Amino acid sequence: MAKTRIARSLDEKLQSVAWYEKSPLAVSFETPRGLIQTEHGRFVGGRADGIEIVRIRTGAATVHVLPTRGMAIWNIQSDSVRFGWDSPVDGPVHPAFVPVHDPGGLGWLEGFDELLVRCGLESNGAPEHDGAGILTYPLHGRIGNLPADGLQVEFDETSGRLELIGDFRESRLFFSNFRLRSRVRVHVGSPAVEILDDVTNDRSTPATMQLLYHINVGVPVLGEGSKLVLQVEEIAPKDSLSASEMDNWNEYDQPES
Repeated sequence: MAKTRIARSLDEKLQSVAWYEKSPLAVSFETPRGLIQTEHGRFVGGRADGIEIVRIRTGAATVHVLPTRGMAIWNIQSDSVRFGWDSPVDGPVHPAFVPVHDPGGLGWLEGFDELLVRCGLESNGAPEHDGAGILTYPLHGRIGNLPADGLQVEFDETSGRLELIGDFRESRLFFSNFRLRSRVRVHVGSPAVEILDDVTNDRSTPATMQLLYHINVGVPVLGEGSKLVLQVEEIAPKDSLSASEMDNWNEYDQPES
């Protein structure tokens, strides 16, 4: 008899989080415009075991950030609407269980279920193999499966701005040595979330880097007739299929297999 597996809801997943009441990342600020607060915890059990989570409540949105998974934004909830998607991967998945360097180069997909995940820094995009078939660059790089260090929360009382800050180092002896400082910025009473990243090359010689923000939304936000509203200076197709759809680049059709 066939069995149907039903993915756990967000509330069910959050039940496996141990929240730290005395964490320096658990703060609360009362302002004339309302309350803004953060909570800090760690998942217990399963493939999520050990993943740090920071929940930010602005009064207009609740933002879940996963410092252990490259400071990814797991999901956002605002006005009872969830911004995220239902991945076949029942995450979050600790990077220890993500075979980034799987010989086929697609191991990254075994941990992917976030609303926003960074891809880079040495490379992003499709995996690349050398002439002998040995993996050179895995799918979407390593940054999304590296844990943040030096986590801190900064709050500006005058503007009502709160920032969650994390530091990363993506390095390999004789090859790359990138340092990333990430800021997740919100304001009290606002549903807006800003991402501010600074990347520094700490090698003694110049280096190139790539950084892709993989943003994924599902229902009820995304559906047939949805449009992407974005300020852009230039749009360029990546292949012939994209070129054939340039006239409707910001419009979405119904779901496809």
